[in-house]
Amino acid sequence: MKLRPISLAAIAVAALVVAIVVAPVVVALSALSSLHLRLQRIALKCAPWRSTPLAPRLDRPG
Repeated sequence: MKLRPISLAAIAVAALVVAIVVAPVVVALSALSSLHLRLQRIALKCAPWRSTPLAPRLDRPG
């Protein structure tokens, strides 16, 4: 069985398919990250005494 060399067109088609599959995933993850940060800001405005693991606050009641 003899293997054919991969043509440039086949590589281009494969790259296009990968881009079409990967791009929406990256966009969705970015949107979720942005939404998460926005919700965190809203939560801190509503309850500023709540602490986060990365930025503990010293003005907690009690």
